[in-house]
Amino acid sequence: MILNLPLLVALSGVGVTWASASNCLSGASFDTCCADRKSVGKGTVDGVVMNYACGTYAKDETLGYGAVTKGVATPKDCAGLCARDTLCQGGFWSSSGSKCYLLNTSGFKVLPSGGAFFQFKKTAEDPVDVDECKDRVESATSQCNAEKDKIKQDGAQALQKCQGDKDAALSQARSKCEEEKQAIRNENAQAADQASKQCEADKDQLRQQLAAAVSQYEKDKADLQQQLAQCQANVPAPPPVPAIDPICETNSWVNMCSSCPQDTFNIDGKEFKKKCGVRTVGAREEQWLWRSSLIQCLKECGARGDCLGVGWRAAEGVNGHCHAHISTGRGLRNVPNWNEHLIYVTDRVNFF
Repeated sequence: MILNLPLLVALSGVGVTWASASNCLSGASFDTCCADRKSVGKGTVDGVVMNYACGTYAKDETLGYGAVTKGVATPKDCAGLCARDTLCQGGFWSSSGSKCYLLNTSGFKVLPSGGAFFQFKKTAEDPVDVDECKDRVESATSQCNAEKDKIKQDGAQALQKCQGDKDAALSQARSKCEEEKQAIRNENAQAADQASKQCEADKDQLRQQLAAAVSQYEKDKADLQQQLAQCQANVPAPPPVPAIDPICETNSWVNMCSSCPQDTFNIDGKEFKKKCGVRTVGAREEQWLWRSSLIQCLKECGARGDCLGVGWRAAEGVNGHCHAHISTGRGLRNVPNWNEHLIYVTDRVNFF
């Protein structure tokens, strides 16, 4: 079999790296021949020509990964096991545990991973044709290198001539540029002098306009302040709002979520919010008994830095019973439950 060299050259630029002299099937270590996980190549093991690809593995829809052999030191050793097995069609080697996987079917899929895998597959090619192809590639490479050297030499000569032409043109352009810049400087100096005089005249006019505007502003400000004072004198002071509505405190276990109109409470400098019809989890519960009202429970909770809130059921008011939710370092979570309720400290709780 004779490979098409132009095709081989074209393939070298499509996103893969063809193996160099450090061919994995010639015994090179995996880290050397597969330093680039996209490297692909071809080699001969025990008289069998194989294609290989770094960073890929094989899997068959029926056989899975195939038969596995542990303790296979190198990719070449793994490929050798396949070469000596007439049923084997290909497989892959994994550096993890030095495992060799062999598949007795040619219809397996090749899957990229970028990991420490080495996949190989048998071909029907004659090893002699592969060596002939290698010689032709080396000859073409040598000829290509010679042509590249000639192109580099011609390019250096052209670059030297271009540099001389560029230096002469640049010197001429610099002289002309200096003349044009000096002419512009002279024009700018005249324009700057005229602009400075005009600017001073404009500033004087603006100062006069500003002084008149400031005077009008002060007059308008005084008028508005006088109107504000008159308006404030005519507004009656609002009646004081109790911190806690008496309805919320009386028979609080029942009324708090049935007739209490408040949702927010400010008790001893702490803000609490009410959530009715929820069961609360996420904290450790302490059972507090014989409290006179839920407000007493809230006062005790606010005084403790680790208390997140207070829960209750309406029927538990008989024993003055409330549930203190003590922080365990997490937030709180609510689930609907018509018979359970919560009042929590707003700046201590995050719900999840």
